[in-house]
Amino acid sequence: MTYPVIVTQKAKDDLRHYFALAANHAPETAARWLNRFEDALQTLFRRSPAIPRVVR
Repeated sequence: MTYPVIVTQKAKDDLRHYFALAANHAPETAARWLNRFEDALQTLFRRSPAIPRVVR
């Protein structure tokens, strides 16, 4: 079973906030974490090609 991926504005804001917090303490680690997160999000999009992508 597949599900649509919806990224809300709150989710985007939270991601920016927590990335900024982490980057203040360990910038390189925060960048790697963000890259892994974005890669994981893209796999969700690729797993359900028949479902329209909704990004708000």
